[in-house]
Formats: sequence, C-alpha cells, structure tokens
Amino acid sequence: MLDDGHQNHSAPLSIDITTSAYAVWVTISGELDCSNHDQLNGALAGLSLAGVRHVHLQLSDLRFCDVAGMRQLLSFTRRTGLTGRRVSTHGTSRTLRRLCHLMTDGKASLDRPAWERARRNSSGIRPLAVPGNALTP
Repeated sequence: MLDDGHQNHSAPLSIDITTSAYAVWVTISGELDCSNHDQLNGALAGLSLAGVRHVHLQLSDLRFCDVAGMRQLLSFTRRTGLTGRRVSTHGTSRTLRRLCHLMTDGKASLDRPAWERARRNSSGIRPLAVPGNALTP
C-alpha cells in the first residue's frame, strides 16, 4: 500500500499457449513484474517443445515488463534458440525493444527471428560475444 492510502495493483498477467504440429505460440499479455515472475517461469518451464521447430512469442498485449521479466524472456529465447529451434517475437512495443537493447547492449533484438539476425551477421561483420550470464536471471 502506498502512503496516500491507494493500493498499487498491477494488471494481471495472462499466458496463453497454442500448439500446432511444428510450432508453439506463447501469448503474453498484461503486466510482467515481481508479483508474477513465478507464473511466467512456470509456464515457460512447463512448455513441451518436443517436435516443435518454431516458437512464437506474441507480446503485443504485454503492457509492462520489468528488468527481471525481460531477463526471463531473453533467457527463454536464448535457451530455446540453442536447441536449434527458431524463435520469433511478434508485436513487441517500442518500450520493450528499447529495454531489450539497453539490457543486452544491442546484442539481442526482439521482433527479429534468430535466423534473420544470423543472415545479417553473415555479411562479414562478426557479432560481439555475449557473456553467458548476460541473458540469464
């Protein structure tokens, strides 16, 4: 409770998972903050990716994300990409893209599939190494 007597309630976090033969769509909406990090962690940890080639993160209705929540999202995309699956984010707000850019010094990007980043970097420009713990919570 704040000193002025008003309660500070964040909007609830909603996580919807839709699967198809070769893809999974994870739609995250609401506000991602310290009150619901465990909810996101549980949903992503329990996600079965057997047979999945592509993971889509739909973030168009994610109105707020704190730094720890962004770490969770980046860690998930990194771990999933390392398993050979394609990860795409969709509808990311300018604020979330900017937070991602600031947290990773521009080494990670939302709304751009991993294969597209690799293609851009194959033009002879070598990407800087990202320390292993830079994207993990």
